Amino acid sequence: MLVCLVGIWSLSAEVRTSQAAGAPQQPAGKVITGENTRLPTTDVQLLRIRFVAGARTYWHVHAEPHLVYVEDGKGQYQTRGGQIVALKAGEVAYLPANVPHWHGAGPDAGATLVTVYPHGVKITMLNEVTEEEYRGKARSPR
Repeated sequence: MLVCLVGIWSLSAEVRTSQAAGAPQQPAGKVITGENTRLPTTDVQLLRIRFVAGARTYWHVHAEPHLVYVEDGKGQYQTRGGQIVALKAGEVAYLPANVPHWHGAGPDAGATLVTVYPHGVKITMLNEVTEEEYRGKARSPR
């Protein structure tokens, strides 16, 4: 997942390669053993949210899958009916389309989350995540 996320971030940057003096010239568009293709970013959206300790979103669903990257701090997420998953800086979560979930900071530390929406943001907000759900003391209903 991280490779995918880094790839999305690098789309807006110019691709540059460096070569040692006297090394054979690498053909344009070739990287190691494969070709690279610049993808259109028209529909890709990135959102950076800083959550203080204990903060989280409401339950919500997206019409398209998306990635949540923990830029710093300690984050967590949960899909409805699933376990709470803790994430530390540098980790990525893949959240499939049409699956109710929430994400935010851990209870004792804030987090900056960067959410990547490859097909744009299409979101439906649901109900609030209760303190019991957030603390893992109550299973979220399926």
